[in-house]
Amino acid sequence: MPTVLEMVEKGCSGSGKLRFLPNEADPRPISDLWKASEAAGKWLVSKAGERPVIAGVLSTSFASVASVLGTWRAGGTFASLPLPGRAMSPDAYVSQLTRVCKLIEASCLLVDPAYLSLFPDDMGLDIKPYGFDEVLSGRGEISLPDEGGWLVQFSSGSTSDPKGIRLSQEAIGANVVSIIERAAVVPGDKCCSWLPLSHDMGLIGMCLTALATGAPEIGNSDLTLISPEHFLARPTVWMETCSEMGASITCGPNFGLELALRRLKRSKPLDLSRMRVLITGAERVRPSTLHRVEEELGAFGFPKGAFCPAYGLAEATLCVSLSAPGREWKSVLADSKAMTEGRFEEMGVRSASDPEPHYGTEIIELVSCGSPISDMEFMVVAPGSSPASGKVPQGSTGEILVKGPSLLTDYIGAELSLAEGGWFETSDLGFERDGELYVVGRMDDLIIVAGKNFHAVDLEACVDNAAVKPGTLVAVATEDGRYAVVAEPSEAATADALPQAANEIRSQLSESAGTAPSSVIFVTPKSVPKTTSGKLQRYKVRMALESGQLSVESRSDFGAR
Repeated sequence: MPTVLEMVEKGCSGSGKLRFLPNEADPRPISDLWKASEAAGKWLVSKAGERPVIAGVLSTSFASVASVLGTWRAGGTFASLPLPGRAMSPDAYVSQLTRVCKLIEASCLLVDPAYLSLFPDDMGLDIKPYGFDEVLSGRGEISLPDEGGWLVQFSSGSTSDPKGIRLSQEAIGANVVSIIERAAVVPGDKCCSWLPLSHDMGLIGMCLTALATGAPEIGNSDLTLISPEHFLARPTVWMETCSEMGASITCGPNFGLELALRRLKRSKPLDLSRMRVLITGAERVRPSTLHRVEEELGAFGFPKGAFCPAYGLAEATLCVSLSAPGREWKSVLADSKAMTEGRFEEMGVRSASDPEPHYGTEIIELVSCGSPISDMEFMVVAPGSSPASGKVPQGSTGEILVKGPSLLTDYIGAELSLAEGGWFETSDLGFERDGELYVVGRMDDLIIVAGKNFHAVDLEACVDNAAVKPGTLVAVATEDGRYAVVAEPSEAATADALPQAANEIRSQLSESAGTAPSSVIFVTPKSVPKTTSGKLQRYKVRMALESGQLSVESRSDFGAR
């Protein structure tokens, strides 16, 4: 199995073009990247010694990507550090990075030049921060080792404190090979992404995989990377760029698709007829979003069969299962009452013209995340059971276990414990049907009310209220055995309107899900924590609620239902 560095080297021998929006918009030969990575490797060895441990807060830039490759060419370890959380103070962020640098025993810290002023020259660990651009100035005759180094990526922190996940070159290479195979990459494919490089989908799924497809024998692919800040400021830039470059492969989570749809009317005329693969994952895939994207983007040539829902996690490098392009995505309707009891009972298949079912009304729609890619396996077992004895019948809900050569080598700062047979326990709930994986939710996002199981994401999907800012509503379990709803108010919502909105949300949940929250709490804007990839961090909301640390604008408490 080739290493990811070997694959990228071959990719850089192709004729593809590379650009970074908005600051490096002029296309440059992909071969420039390999030349720059050699200079970066020499600079890193001169500053940090042989086989250095480099910490970096990756930005969407040529120098940033060259620094990752240069670290590996120096035989070193590159640790991709998390971007600051929403509303995090600069001092708190510097303190967080200092702790992480100490944990991984970093030799130096690399950041975007614009952020250098945040960091003191001496971070208290004999670590000096440098800008990525400086790394490209390496010169001289320093020899670089033949063997590439490691990648440490940090888990998203959507369910717990981030952990350092150590991945080998071979593990990343195996996952990249399998993704290219499942995506059926062909010559002339062009790739576009706005995902942050600090996230596994951004760095591995789109950047490294796309660079590997630049190899002449694979695709001679072009790659355009859009900074996430640019996308969030102007979501139309995603599909506009895909249209302008004739992109055939892109990727985005559910919330990104929603943002793009909301701004679609402000977009220029689009041509999305070349789009062949749109991978969506990182959070539960909502069928209503996929239907609306197909309907609204279909007017611009977006083809049916381009959506490729996926499931993965950082501990498996990235991808575990992926739907193949060229077929319409699959979904099933399930009995929602049976789902609360851990059973899957099929209720048929919904057509695009049918109204969307809601959790608790009778049925729920779940999207297939496809079959496992060639280097990975999955199994569904009863929570807490061993792989040998706990495998559940097809269609029954249980914990998802994964295995394969793309699994992490170990955690940094924590113990890795694999189940019997080398299976990794994901803490995700799902079921298998016809060899494909359907993800239900997180075990630790499970809310139990009066003995019934409710998944937070399903409760959240029941709420549609103009006073709630989209993408900020969170349902979390409370210490009294019930649950609370926390959300940011929309820009149009007045303070006087929030108590009435809370009553409407409670009624909507009671009617749609059959269970009412004990509290509905509106908090100050930008205070609901999210990961850098946009996933809600429910455990942080729960901790803030329990400790009284929520920044409350309006709170409505209700008696027992």
